[in-house]
Amino acid sequence: MVLAARHIHEPRGAGADFRNGKQMRPASDEQIREIVKDTMQRWRTPEVIVSALWADPTVAKACAGSKRTLCRAVGGFGDCPGASGRAGDLPEWKVFWPEGPSGMLTIRWKGFPEEPAEEQWGSTHTPEVEMKTDTDGW
Repeated sequence: MVLAARHIHEPRGAGADFRNGKQMRPASDEQIREIVKDTMQRWRTPEVIVSALWADPTVAKACAGSKRTLCRAVGGFGDCPGASGRAGDLPEWKVFWPEGPSGMLTIRWKGFPEEPAEEQWGSTHTPEVEMKTDTDGW
């Protein structure tokens, strides 16, 4: 007697389409980059580790459950080339291993829009306050 077993790992973000046997197709690289940009703007950070970005279901679904697709869309890294066939082919993006203890693969969006600096409180408008000398003890 032969026992055959089959175990299928569902790609992150694949959902019901994968379970129903549909072929998963990732979004275009441009669409993936726009989704990543939107996510980074919502998080208000120009740099994010891949695992944190991957936890966003919108990103994972756009990449059809493939981190290599995500890496390719933002310019590639190491043995995962960008769309041109070589890693690091998009000047607006950088994928790298940071120095330090975290050591987690990180994506940096170099074109991240800087937030306007906040005004110092009271620097532009100071209301005139009339001080009373007689406060009757208050």
